[in-house]
Amino acid sequence: MEVIDVMDNYTHQAQSFGFMDEFNSEDGKNRKLRKTNVSAKQNLSKNISEQTFDFSSSQIVNPPDVMHTIGEEYENSPHKQNFEDPGRDVLTIGAFYERLNNAIDAVFPNDIWVVGEVRKLRESKGHRYIELVDAVQYEQGTSGGYDTGYLSRQQPVSVGRNTISSGSKTLDIVCWKSNWWSIQRDLEQVNMTLEEGRVIKVRGKVSVWDGAGKVRLVMNKLDVDALLGQIAGQRLRLIRSLKERGIYELNHLKRLPAVPLKIGLITSPQSEGHKDFMGRLAGSGFKFEVFLEPSLVQGQEASRQISEAVQKFAKASVDVICIVRGGGSRNDLAAFDTEEVALAIASSPFPVWTGIGHTGDHSVADMVAHSMFITPTACGEALVDTVANYWKKVIDNTESIVNIAQSAIVFSASALISAKEKLVSKTTDRFQDLCDGLQERSKLVSKACLYQIDRHNLQIAGMQAILPRALASFINQESHILSQRRIMLDALDPKRQMSRGWSLVRDKDGNVIKSIKETKSGDCLLLYMTDGYLDTEVKKVSELY
Repeated sequence: MEVIDVMDNYTHQAQSFGFMDEFNSEDGKNRKLRKTNVSAKQNLSKNISEQTFDFSSSQIVNPPDVMHTIGEEYENSPHKQNFEDPGRDVLTIGAFYERLNNAIDAVFPNDIWVVGEVRKLRESKGHRYIELVDAVQYEQGTSGGYDTGYLSRQQPVSVGRNTISSGSKTLDIVCWKSNWWSIQRDLEQVNMTLEEGRVIKVRGKVSVWDGAGKVRLVMNKLDVDALLGQIAGQRLRLIRSLKERGIYELNHLKRLPAVPLKIGLITSPQSEGHKDFMGRLAGSGFKFEVFLEPSLVQGQEASRQISEAVQKFAKASVDVICIVRGGGSRNDLAAFDTEEVALAIASSPFPVWTGIGHTGDHSVADMVAHSMFITPTACGEALVDTVANYWKKVIDNTESIVNIAQSAIVFSASALISAKEKLVSKTTDRFQDLCDGLQERSKLVSKACLYQIDRHNLQIAGMQAILPRALASFINQESHILSQRRIMLDALDPKRQMSRGWSLVRDKDGNVIKSIKETKSGDCLLLYMTDGYLDTEVKKVSELY
């Protein structure tokens, strides 16, 4: 609950009862009324100085004597008839908006923080206009008792763009050019940009745009840490889910052909990444056969197009699938952190290589792919090196054979009679040398394999040591969430409201009475309180105003 000064919250009520100077004129009667106004406002200030505003229920909690004080002043006013005349309170449009802005300033005197999901985002003359939607519930995360501002959904979602309910409440956000430059600077420092579908936490001032009659929030601050925390949390949940389902390393186990010349390429045609990749293959001298599947590599449709392209190659005959794109901000790689792309790569029957042009942390697509490279050029060089290494082995073996044949010819020239015996002897010796060499190489390969096995065993042991701590942390976090929800339920208990002086009114059938229009004189009503109820009869029905 946020405690604020709500003295001005009752300004519009006092105006309607005749306690504000707005109704004063230059005649003597109204000058006398001005004195009554001062006394009434002083009494009103004394009674509501300790008011609070509960943002969880959006209701102002009043002491029982506040409205009584206002009504008593109104009934005792000698000018009561003047204020009941509707012709004396006719407002211009400008005066209406001025009064509305005063009321909003009373309820929201300071900047407030709002969290929501970006449904629309546009720029005009340097200003930013954002439409936020309250799609699902969010909670405030903590770490070690410290408020981190971390935003997480209470429902599991995939990394990437979130589904927005068409019936959700919306709020217009405007950020003027003078404020946007500092927010943009903060985003650029962490290589992030705003985009539709992201959950953001913003601070600003509530106002009314009289040009369109809309309530909006004038933004002056964006919580970048919360945005980063949300994205990082989504990525971690996706990685954990992939590992739990046993599909995280599926593509790692795919066998790469010795000579991968048939390449399935997924990229944006004629982009820098496409040109760099193709340029490296073209300059290699090898006859690569590239099958291009065009796809966006950033934006809202990128993840769907990438996953569909991978699935199309699954029905083709290629040696390896390469997904490449040029450099960009970390936020531009959001498509490669989606579950849709990760599942497509993991389930591909062919090895998938990534070269998505980012030198920082790896995307989820990088992690599930067979091999990952920091740039399209590096990805192309790796393909060229693989083929070149195989070609070098062919050349080396051919040269060895040629050398053996030349030696045999030279030695056979000394004598035709002994040529056969010498040739057989030399050939036998050479083959024995080769066998010995193969045995030595076999030993080296065996040692290398054992080393790799030991290294992976150590990695597995390390992961097994980390897993219990991660599980314990997860359980503690969920327990904390459960405690917070229990506190929230206790705070919303009707009995707690009754203990503050409120009561619940029902008719004889048990229906809750919310308005005087739902009852009449002579009706029997039950007033429920904390320790029982009162059986009452309506003597008179009167409107408050």
